[in-house]
Amino acid sequence: MPLFYENRSDRLAIENPLINDELLQAVEDADLDPDQTDKVKSQLSNGVHIMMSEPRMRAIARDFVAHYTGIWESGKAMFICVNKVACVMMYNYVKEEWARATADEKEKLKGMGQQEALEQRRKISWMESTEMAVVVSQEQNEIARFRAWGLDIEPHRRKMEERNLDDEFKDANNPFRIVFVCAMWLTGFDVKPLSVMYFDKPMKAHGLMQAIARANRVAKGKSNGLIVDYVGIVKALRQALADYTRDPGDGRTPDDVVVDKDELIERIGSLTRQIASFMGEQGFNLETLLAAEGFGKLDAIKDAADAMSATDEVKKRFGIMCRMLFKFYRFVTRAEVGEDMVCRRDALRAVYSQINQRRAVADTTELMRRVHDIVSVHIEVSEAAEQAKEGTRFDVSGIDFGRLSQEFARAKRKHLIIDDIRGVIEERLELALKDNPLRIDFYERYERIIESYNKEQDKALIEKTFNELMRLSQDLDEKQREWVREGFQNQQQMTVFEMLFKDTLSPSEIRKVKSVCIEMVSAIEERLSQMVHWTEKEETRSQVWTIVRNEAYKLPESSYPDDVLDRCIKQIYGYFYSRDLAA
Repeated sequence: MPLFYENRSDRLAIENPLINDELLQAVEDADLDPDQTDKVKSQLSNGVHIMMSEPRMRAIARDFVAHYTGIWESGKAMFICVNKVACVMMYNYVKEEWARATADEKEKLKGMGQQEALEQRRKISWMESTEMAVVVSQEQNEIARFRAWGLDIEPHRRKMEERNLDDEFKDANNPFRIVFVCAMWLTGFDVKPLSVMYFDKPMKAHGLMQAIARANRVAKGKSNGLIVDYVGIVKALRQALADYTRDPGDGRTPDDVVVDKDELIERIGSLTRQIASFMGEQGFNLETLLAAEGFGKLDAIKDAADAMSATDEVKKRFGIMCRMLFKFYRFVTRAEVGEDMVCRRDALRAVYSQINQRRAVADTTELMRRVHDIVSVHIEVSEAAEQAKEGTRFDVSGIDFGRLSQEFARAKRKHLIIDDIRGVIEERLELALKDNPLRIDFYERYERIIESYNKEQDKALIEKTFNELMRLSQDLDEKQREWVREGFQNQQQMTVFEMLFKDTLSPSEIRKVKSVCIEMVSAIEERLSQMVHWTEKEETRSQVWTIVRNEAYKLPESSYPDDVLDRCIKQIYGYFYSRDLAA
């Protein structure tokens, strides 16, 4: 995936040593042999002291905290220091700045609106939970060496020895989010959640390429990595890229591997314009939402969501572009892109959330009540029609589909209603198929309805789609209650009966088959209640198979000869196996 490069040393105007071949080689030698550290210091005292000067390191620590907390949703961070002592020094300075920044973020809560405050509290919670650690190799007399610098390595060493820090850092959900290193973890250590690397160490050639590859690992929700430069590695980075990415076999050039941060900002602007243009093609002007205020803004968000829900293809494309845009924003701060672009991102995020949210509806198992609630949410009653409100209310327990269709015809945002109802019906179909795989015919019927809906859009077809979805849900509801009318105790018994049913069965045989189904399911459920993860063990699988087989042998022999019986046993066993495996 692409890596973006950002030079922050120039912005901070910090003093850096001249990075020449002598300094690069000396630092690399120190990594290979810790005993060479003092030698390096004496040989290149000016360069090392410049890098480890307190004013410089404190300035970098302040900038690191401001930068990383500004892109706090991006992923984990690795800070690369010039040596082990610098790792502990930077850790201490960052800890101080982190506490100060957390207090500042809490202060910002004052005067914030409800939605803005909610997001701010999420950030504060993230900052308070974030853990950081130093990870460096052990050496002889390290306690005395660090004490000479006024530092204590012991608590860091205990943490490294007592905990599995490598596994914790690889876990995207673990709050260990910041690590300070100088040589360890820079090679042969893959951390997919690692998104940002901060360099304050001169590096060159192969070592530099291996280091930046840590941020180049593919992970879910990760679109790119970010390289932040505090020491001026840009020249070495360009040379390493030229040496190690020339003709890689896939047509890439060094510029494809690492891209300047300014280009990321340009991509954000370009993608935002593409999304706005796409919305315009669907009949909604993003500027309308940006200019709206108060309740008018809520209406504009719903209008935009309705336009972006016109078809599955429209919704899919809008979602893909928005998700990519939101990922890009993880690597930039508000100041870098400007308030105007942030407002556009927030507007698009509001529309995206409106499309993807699941409406809060009454806690009831009656699908039709939920459908009625969905339609009601989208009905707009004008002030002139306020007196007619009573006429729009009716008892949803005995819902009138003709009346519900009339309600739908009055709704303004029909695409959103259809989208919401689809979510409800898909949820119901999923449960129905889990209970009874033979309900696949209802799912196929649903797919045909949606295929027709996606082909063309006009008022008549949209209303026809609504009515067909209503009929589908009503028929499914009736089918799912059929087991009661057939005299079964639960849906599972009805499912097994449908697997065994044949048109040629006589009335007496039907009664016998029903009896077998009730006994079989009851025996299976009783045995399963005594098992844990029965699908994982050969012994328990064999026990369930035996129950199915023994009960199936009670079926009328004339209607279920051996070849038919074998197929039935396999089908019924497969039903219970698949059901519990999925659970």
